[in-house]
Amino acid sequence: MGKDTLNREMEFSTLDRVVMLNLLPQQGDVYSLKLIREFREDLGFSEEEQRSLNLRPGPEGQGVSWDDDAEATAGLKTIRVGSRIHALVEERFHELDSNKQLGLEALDLYERFIENTQDDGENRNEPTPIR
Repeated sequence: MGKDTLNREMEFSTLDRVVMLNLLPQQGDVYSLKLIREFREDLGFSEEEQRSLNLRPGPEGQGVSWDDDAEATAGLKTIRVGSRIHALVEERFHELDSNKQLGLEALDLYERFIENTQDDGENRNEPTPIR
């Protein structure tokens, strides 16, 4: 299967969602930015999720913190990732990797987006867990 036919559901943990929100491109063409905006909304946290996870600024205002027990109860969020968003995320990961700016916190996501795309295409309709 080619990349243009990629359209799958992926599961994101709280950490995955926070990391992905910070990795998404901030600039691009109008069409791409609209898709990114929609994907950001899917990745984002509702008021209910913010309360249940006790999302708050991290130590010294850096990053975001949440209650691990609440995350275990909430589970993973399944989000549909279309081919264009997948390509934009891949492009961003390749850019970070080639500039040696890929952080350890993003490695699991990198493996899911980059290395899973290079598989033989089996089980494309099943959700892909991202942990």
